[in-house]
Amino acid sequence: MGSIMLSSLSLCSGRVGDLLGRRVIFKTGLTLYTAGAGLAAISGSFAQLLAFRCVMALGLAMAAPLAGAIIASLHTDQSRGRALGLLAASIALGRTTGPTIGGLILQFWSWRAVFFANCIFGIAICLTLFFTFKEREERRAVSIDLFAVFSLVMGFLHFLSL
Repeated sequence: MGSIMLSSLSLCSGRVGDLLGRRVIFKTGLTLYTAGAGLAAISGSFAQLLAFRCVMALGLAMAAPLAGAIIASLHTDQSRGRALGLLAASIALGRTTGPTIGGLILQFWSWRAVFFANCIFGIAICLTLFFTFKEREERRAVSIDLFAVFSLVMGFLHFLSL
């Protein structure tokens, strides 16, 4: 369920970011991800864990696609490529080292510690962002096709279940 949410809602987050502000959606997504990680760490049942993982997926679907857009809008033509390259390198570093670090945390502590670690890092990043992104950003008048969003989510659900 989380991968379906991430795959389908990531495409919609950019449009919502244009409507409400990229930084607002990015900060909201990161906050949801962090809260979901903290709640997953203290979940009392598998159903709760699954629900909180869905909250994490929703937050990631909101934040991940907007990171590049925010970075691109903050940098000039001369520094934009380097900044986006650093973003891509940091994502690759996280994807390559994350499983090993998660495995070590699991080996020495428990699965809950993996979620607590995500929550702690998320809190630090949220605090940094809330102090860094203070100014208002411009919003653009865009429309959102709710039927298309619904169709996209249901379409991904259908194709991934085949």
